[in-house]
Amino acid sequence: MNKLLKINHIENRIFGLDLLRFIAIFMVLLGHSLMFIPQEYKKDVFKFMLDGVSIFFVLSGFLIGRILFQIILTKTLDFKEILSFWKKRWLRTVPAYAFILLILGGATLLFVPENFPATWYEFLYFSQNLFRERPSFFAESWSLCIEEWFYLLTPIYFFFLVVKVNKKLAWIVTTILFFIVVITLIRYNMYSEKFAHYTTTPDFDTRSKFKSAIEFLIFPRLDAIMFGVLGAIVSLLSPNFWKSNLKYVMLLLAIVLFFAFKSTLILGSTAFEMTIRGSLYSLSVLLCLPYLSNLHIAPNRLTNIITFTSVVSYSLYLVNLNVVANFIIKLGILGGEKFEASTDPNWPVYFGLFWVLTFVIGFLNYRFIEVPFLKLRK
Repeated sequence: MNKLLKINHIENRIFGLDLLRFIAIFMVLLGHSLMFIPQEYKKDVFKFMLDGVSIFFVLSGFLIGRILFQIILTKTLDFKEILSFWKKRWLRTVPAYAFILLILGGATLLFVPENFPATWYEFLYFSQNLFRERPSFFAESWSLCIEEWFYLLTPIYFFFLVVKVNKKLAWIVTTILFFIVVITLIRYNMYSEKFAHYTTTPDFDTRSKFKSAIEFLIFPRLDAIMFGVLGAIVSLLSPNFWKSNLKYVMLLLAIVLFFAFKSTLILGSTAFEMTIRGSLYSLSVLLCLPYLSNLHIAPNRLTNIITFTSVVSYSLYLVNLNVVANFIIKLGILGGEKFEASTDPNWPVYFGLFWVLTFVIGFLNYRFIEVPFLKLRK
């Protein structure tokens, strides 16, 4: 049993980044678990929720950016290094994704064939939300597509614009800022075509439509990851600044911004709400990184729970919504009947089952699918 429960790759981790990843996955799971609680409780929960996926994006950009720029600073970013980078990233992400995709595809064909997507082949190369709204099948994979396209394009981007043109810090930062501005303008143009007729702060339904039509697409969200890359560059080229006491000021500013997002302080026009707010949210996460990337805490029971959750967070993300919530609970336990928590006295049971099954199945997916392929990266 101890061997089964053993977590690999847990040494030499930065607790602050594990904490950030823990917050991100907790917010994702909490958001999805709300389908099993009565409507009257949701407003109270929303007051404390953060955008977990945006946190994942910025953190991913930071970690991958550091890997790429360490190559740029110490080696030559040639095709051999880029190919090695792709192999390591895809061994990390693709096997677990492919396994869950296979399970979901088989279960859908067997039990609810009408829900099987006609464009199923797009899931094989992460293009299901490249040019159109994400399908309901394996809906949470929308963010994985953004990550995978980032892994594919970023090394090429840096190879041509950094290695072949100019290695100076000013040039590097300028190209990244330009990229962020361009993506923001693309998002604004898409908003203008679809939602410009809204003149007040959008309601929940409007925001949901916006997410489906714009925020869940691949290219309009790549700027979030680039905020993390920007942090990676600063941390490597200006380590003294990154570790200075200014990190406390930036953390305080980030907390203020996060608070503002949960109040009316930062809500202006609909255009601002739907195009700029996401960029400012990513900036807030970036401002946390100097403090968190330098945060080291001796292991104890609480930190071990946080680290454990961080380690298995990818599998938790893959299984929680469609595997656990939709198939096991809604289709399996509830028999496909429409569930309404406000009128079902057993809602706490389903809510608890969601969390327990997500962690059990997520851990098993990590242990038997992720770990063997992680070992191959060596």
